[in-house]
Amino acid sequence: MPQVRFLILIFSSSFVGILLLAHVFVSWKAVSAAHELRSLEVLIKEGQESDAVWKQVALRTYQLSQQDEALKEVLKREQINITSKASSTASSASGNAAPGQ
Repeated sequence: MPQVRFLILIFSSSFVGILLLAHVFVSWKAVSAAHELRSLEVLIKEGQESDAVWKQVALRTYQLSQQDEALKEVLKREQINITSKASSTASSASGNAAPGQ
């Protein structure tokens, strides 16, 4: 009888050890996935900010090309076409221009 109890104790201890290792592995994978998710969120945010900045550059370039004939000629010669989707007033400076080629 003591040998059976000893075997049950060994198998139970081994099972608990395997469960502990599985828990450590799953936790490590979860933390790794959380870090990857956070880095992707940062990348998406930077992309959105970059897109907004490029829209502001395009709008400002469009506004300046309407006032400066030399700039308009340079843009035409380089085949850079910038059009405004809305009126180019100061209130629409949030990105109503789209660059195009």
